[in-house]
Amino acid sequence: MVSRENSVLAVAFALCLAAFLLGAALGLEGPIYAFVVVIAIPIVGPQLYLAATGDEAVPAPTRIRTALLLGGGLCLLFGTAGTDAERRLFWGIGTGFLLTALVYEVRTGYLREIASR
Repeated sequence: MVSRENSVLAVAFALCLAAFLLGAALGLEGPIYAFVVVIAIPIVGPQLYLAATGDEAVPAPTRIRTALLLGGGLCLLFGTAGTDAERRLFWGIGTGFLLTALVYEVRTGYLREIASR
């Protein structure tokens, strides 16, 4: 039997492939299109979907951390290509993802500390 996580990842892969083929047919190219096809659809989307809908195998906080850290790191890597505006956009998105991960960790630690008192 196919697990729910594998089904979600298979759908994300199919959407990624469809976006890639549609982009090739329409002549789409550039870093922003690559961000959507390489980061948003196959990595961030499934992790946040599984975190929001609940999954027994992996806790939601782990999925959120994974999406934020991988998305942020890859955005910073994508920030080395494109025009100045595209680079600033990627650095901004990547920095935003990583700062959000930091705030999420601080909040989680604070709530854990409060609960233990």
